[in-house]
Amino acid sequence: MANDLTGKRKTTEKTAVGVGTVPNLTSVKFSKMKEKQVE
Repeated sequence: MANDLTGKRKTTEKTAVGVGTVPNLTSVKFSKMKEKQVE
């Protein structure tokens, strides 16, 4: 049981990290596009 719980916790942490990085990546892409437009 303990192993199962730790495994589930690790996957949820990975999902949370993935969800958190997606908006960051899109915002970085948007800022880069804006910089190109300014040039």
